[in-house]
Amino acid sequence: MKRSRDSTKEESKQPPERWDRCHAFLTHKNRFCKQHPPGGKKYCGNHQHLEETKSTSSSTLITNNTTCIECNTATDASNSGYKKIPYGRKRIPCPIDGSHTIYAHNLKKHLRICPTAKRRKLEEVEPYFVRDVNCGGFGKEFTSSTSSSSFEPGTSLWAQRIALRVLRVYQSIFPAGSDRNGKNDDNNNNNRISHDVSAITGQDIYDAIVLNDLSQAELDAGIVKGFRSHSVRSGGDQHTRQIASLVGHIRLMGFFKTTESVIILELGAGRGMFGLAAAGVTNAKNNGIKTHFIMVDKASSRSKADTAFRSIPKNAETSYIQLAGVNWTRVRCDLSHVDIRSVLNDDKYKEAKVVVIAKHLCGAGTDLALKSLEPVRDKVDACLLATCCHGICDYRHYVGRDVLRELMEGKGCDDEKDDCIPMFGAKEFDLLRRWSSATVASREAKIKRSVDGPKCARDDDAMDHQHLFLENNANRDSEKSSAINISSVVRQLNLSIKIQDLGRACQRLIDYGRLKYIQQNIFQEPNERNVVNLTHYVAANVTPQNAILWGRKTRAPSKINGEHGQII
Repeated sequence: MKRSRDSTKEESKQPPERWDRCHAFLTHKNRFCKQHPPGGKKYCGNHQHLEETKSTSSSTLITNNTTCIECNTATDASNSGYKKIPYGRKRIPCPIDGSHTIYAHNLKKHLRICPTAKRRKLEEVEPYFVRDVNCGGFGKEFTSSTSSSSFEPGTSLWAQRIALRVLRVYQSIFPAGSDRNGKNDDNNNNNRISHDVSAITGQDIYDAIVLNDLSQAELDAGIVKGFRSHSVRSGGDQHTRQIASLVGHIRLMGFFKTTESVIILELGAGRGMFGLAAAGVTNAKNNGIKTHFIMVDKASSRSKADTAFRSIPKNAETSYIQLAGVNWTRVRCDLSHVDIRSVLNDDKYKEAKVVVIAKHLCGAGTDLALKSLEPVRDKVDACLLATCCHGICDYRHYVGRDVLRELMEGKGCDDEKDDCIPMFGAKEFDLLRRWSSATVASREAKIKRSVDGPKCARDDDAMDHQHLFLENNANRDSEKSSAINISSVVRQLNLSIKIQDLGRACQRLIDYGRLKYIQQNIFQEPNERNVVNLTHYVAANVTPQNAILWGRKTRAPSKINGEHGQII
């Protein structure tokens, strides 16, 4: 999901002496815009809205026989020699696609010719397009909370009770004391669950989720060489390591040694680098067995996998990744509207194993993806979803509403009743998703200095993800908003954890609701060998968004290591 770049301020900053470029200061880049403004102006076309408002009597003079760059009108030397023109025109976000801006006076014309509008019309006639087919989430939706003196939404006490309940539930479903070999000491776990949650440390929260980093084996096997030989831009070392670990998980599930054709279905594919690697390795290892690769995404990206498939070098190294022979296709459609049944309704896909993957599927995208799989659950053999951007999740589309409500209200949770909250609905979920953005804050002080303006990241770089925290603390001048700010709650409760740790706990609770949805609605067959779980796939210093939801249907007995479901 594209991050807004409208982060310009004049503030008190002045451009360097003799600066002839745009005077707009870009806060997210900490520099001035480098575009050239039109003649006689301070700002470029993208930042004309920052131009000082002038009265209609104000004007700019242009000399004889010249052309006004902004208005594209020429002076007439035979008439007056000078011509008055308006001092700037207002630019507004396109109402169809806010990623670009337009002149306000051209709005009606632009609505007829907007490329996004044309593309959407073409999408709507495709057989896989069914409007809002994957929207609505799963579970009963509560839009209001029960108000009481001790649980009034928006108050400091309300936020504190939710924070304590989050930590209590987190201890219950992710026991920090569980033995990694699957042997749990019930007494130790009960002691940990019953002790004062204010003493929980950040390390306790992180260690409660198993880390299963499989990247090194894939790096040693030649994933970097494979990318380079196919002229594939993987996105840098951190992205390569993440892709390597995710590919390692697919290898662990056994799909690189199968006698049946395999479909790699990447939802929210973006550039499709993860799917390219997964399909390329599957194709190289399956000894002639047909490999299909389907990318589903609403937008087009530069340097995408499509280019790599179209331009395979003749001397490409194929021992690790083999792109030649992969049957690939891109479905350009929003996950809200894509009918996966129609996508897979092709004779060439019959009898093929379907492996569903996603790398950093932002916010509600994960919920839409999971909802899209329910109609084809009988065809899905495995799924591997790296979640991301919990700060922009949407309660209306969240698939774990019932699970999270039961946990937070104390139903089915072996906890002390006085820790429970009377109601968990839309407002409480909204608080959790706001707090979850704090996970990617590298420095609490830096986040507190930039608390205004909704932003979303499309990548897992920590600096980019920090912008998610901005929308979650808007209205910082409001006393009520300040009272429920995650920094304030952690400080008031005197917790041992930092805001990043509480944010991580919120993320994992949101993911846990999704995990239960996979168990109950996608892998619902009464088969004890089906495995669904939540683990870390790389260390947090590689990416703070390092959790995956994964599962597979097992037709033959598999040896499972540990409570968290590691297949060996």
